[in-house]
Amino acid sequence: MNLKQILASLIIFSFSFTAAAQRIYYSEPEREDSRRTNFEIIGKIGNNVLIFKNNRADNDISVYDQEMKLIDRINLNKSNRWVNVDFIPYTDHAWMIYQYQDKNILYCMGVKLNSQGKMMIDPIQLDTTRIGWSASRSTVKTRIISFFHLVI
Repeated sequence: MNLKQILASLIIFSFSFTAAAQRIYYSEPEREDSRRTNFEIIGKIGNNVLIFKNNRADNDISVYDQEMKLIDRINLNKSNRWVNVDFIPYTDHAWMIYQYQDKNILYCMGVKLNSQGKMMIDPIQLDTTRIGWSASRSTVKTRIISFFHLVI
């Protein structure tokens, strides 16, 4: 090797460096999941990642470890008439705020979840409201009106 080759090799090796990259983990789809599965990523709670999944009438929380391997699937079907659900995540727990309808009453409930997706306390009733509706028609039956009202 001549001096130019040695110098070129030294320059190349002196500017080389190792690149640090993030590790990406993903989970395999669960048997119950379909294209119509609605989901919401609750977040990282403790050392686990919690994901809320809704398949038709099934409401579940899937619990994954840090490498996105399924640890547990918690069934939340306390009521089959859920209207809405939302999550407020913290570092060591999350609050699940959900609404469900029973007859003509709409309930708003809150429950505290741990990092395993299990309830830490019994659900707390935050609010209720009565739902009603009415219909009327004109005397000659050419017009129909229907209105929805909340009684607060």
